[in-house]
Amino acid sequence: MKAKYRLVERASGVFYIEDTETKRQEASKPRTREPAHRLWHAKNEAHEQPAINLQIARAYLAATDSRRGSQRRMRPGKPGMKAVKAVLM
Repeated sequence: MKAKYRLVERASGVFYIEDTETKRQEASKPRTREPAHRLWHAKNEAHEQPAINLQIARAYLAATDSRRGSQRRMRPGKPGMKAVKAVLM
């Protein structure tokens, strides 16, 4: 399968991610090769496997937010508005 995005480095050292179908270029925030390459790879992977994106996002969130499992919130519409343990839905 042909990649939807490609990574372009200009002479100025700025990295761009180009959509191969529309030729639209988006400047990559990272100015170094490795983070720009990771972003480019993530965009291509997201295009190829859209169903797994949410699962990957949940995994990143669970790994970075140590309070996520212990947060409590109010569930609207339930009698008495009981606090329920927050889970990744």
